[in-house]
Amino acid sequence: MGRRLLALLLTIASFVFGAAGCGVGVKNVPVEPDLTGARIVVWDADQVPLAGAAQYREEALRVARDFSAKYKATVDLIFVDRGVIQRYLSGERDVRSLGEGLKPPDVVFTGERPFVPEGAADVSAYLEPGDYLDAALEYWRRESKVMAIPAYVHWWATGSIARTTEGGTGAEATSVSTAYILDSGGFLAPVLDMPGASWDVDSIAAFLSYVKETYGPPSPDPLGSWMQGSVDALYPVTPFLLKWMEGCGRGEVRPVPIGNPFGEARFSYTVPGYVVLAQDGVQKECASRLARDLAANLGRWVARAAGCLPARSQDMPVFSIESGFGYEERVSILSCLTGPRFRAPLASDFLVRQALCSAIRPIAVDYLSGKVGESELRSGIHEALWRHTKP
Repeated sequence: MGRRLLALLLTIASFVFGAAGCGVGVKNVPVEPDLTGARIVVWDADQVPLAGAAQYREEALRVARDFSAKYKATVDLIFVDRGVIQRYLSGERDVRSLGEGLKPPDVVFTGERPFVPEGAADVSAYLEPGDYLDAALEYWRRESKVMAIPAYVHWWATGSIARTTEGGTGAEATSVSTAYILDSGGFLAPVLDMPGASWDVDSIAAFLSYVKETYGPPSPDPLGSWMQGSVDALYPVTPFLLKWMEGCGRGEVRPVPIGNPFGEARFSYTVPGYVVLAQDGVQKECASRLARDLAANLGRWVARAAGCLPARSQDMPVFSIESGFGYEERVSILSCLTGPRFRAPLASDFLVRQALCSAIRPIAVDYLSGKVGESELRSGIHEALWRHTKP
């Protein structure tokens, strides 16, 4: 009787645990959708060729080919100028007016100055939050929705000849001669988007006053000044511009936090990614899955080539091992992920800020050159704001 009871208990246990094991296995097996015959159009942007880095175009095309083979779907991957992408996403929906003979995209790369376009699909169902850096997801989050699949964290900094600093506070950049690039789209935005700042008269005037007092008058040719050795730092610098600075033979160059009048020096950042415009059914499913693959590929590529931070947490070792930065530089760059987060603006806000930057630039040049005083500066900023933000 004892043996029979033992055998019965073992049989029951075997069934229970076996059934549980089957249930867990089935639950964890991802269900692949049937995308056979689907056709999607992708607008991507080429990347600057960098020494030692694989050609990005070839890498992206490989991802598209692998996706097509796996899902039996057709992918039209087109490399489009960033200006065309920006105009399209900002509201110019008539592709024919862009003069490129392009097909409307289902997936679009955002470029390095991203914004949330009208019509962007919520892609949160295609992302596991634990798989991505919190800052990367928060950049694209609108309430419970995620409006793009993040690829990488694109930081903005000051690039400076390497020298010893005290605690990475940005003192290095302000203790050397620095040329600033007024024509850069990143001259105002990285600082005015920081905590404590705003796109208003006081903040804009305060930052320009800081630039004048800290860096002096503008250089007519900032990049030429760097090449000739007449300055030891440049602002603003992107990862790609830092690579160019290193290639000029001036010695070791490092990114340092951006000095500003609103708080401690810090890095600014954007999170380029892929926006899905397809809205329904198989088309959205196909577009979102391919966008996820392209974003992961681009995040790894740009981490190796330029030292950006990949958006996927599991790809961070690529940055640590292959970015080319030393330990101190990596820690400094990673500091941009701490503290208050940056967010992608809506398309309407992006366009207003872009127009403001263009309108403010002439009065900023006059002020920084000493041709006008702070009163005229504030008046000019106020006029620009009134013209570009009135109802």
